Amino acid sequence: MTVSEYLPALRRIFAALEVGFTNDPNPSRLNDMRLLFLEKELPGSTYVHAMDIIEFWLKDTKFKADFARIWKCDPATDWRELMVLLRQKFVDFENEASLIVLGLSERTGLMTREVNQEILKCSFEPDSMKLQVLVALHSGKNVLPTELRRITGSTSIDSVGATIKNVCDAARVKLQLPKNKRLIEHEREGYCINPVYNLVMTK
Repeated sequence: MTVSEYLPALRRIFAALEVGFTNDPNPSRLNDMRLLFLEKELPGSTYVHAMDIIEFWLKDTKFKADFARIWKCDPATDWRELMVLLRQKFVDFENEASLIVLGLSERTGLMTREVNQEILKCSFEPDSMKLQVLVALHSGKNVLPTELRRITGSTSIDSVGATIKNVCDAARVKLQLPKNKRLIEHEREGYCINPVYNLVMTK
């Protein structure tokens, strides 16, 4: 049983939880969320296996699950904690992918990433040095620090390095990139986009 195999079912369960909490005027009063109605919607044993994954995800947390429902171990627990936890599980799964696709608009400086059908955003100022570095590196080829200094008009190579660090830190936090997969790598031949990322230029 793999997460990727049951990802559509997991997303459907997540959506059902969101709708349930949105439609209830006072969701905090609910001690459990019943999801068995999805068994008829999802084919075969897909629902049961997806709930098995969620049950595993919720082990040692403030929530429990079985094939029919998810419930709070402590009635005082806020349901929003469950949604944060499940969102992070989807992010963790996406971060294990062999290729992570990122979009970058050269016009607006907006970098985006889709995780669990949600668009994460990281903005860089148009015409900024940070955006110029990303545009220069987006082809995947290595670019020497001296060349990046020329392209950006930076005062020094150290300034280029500091800018790249700021870009990597901002993207990691706002796009929830894996901590051990730096967006921009520094090799002997120069700087390059980490090959685990596919940086796609958009309008």
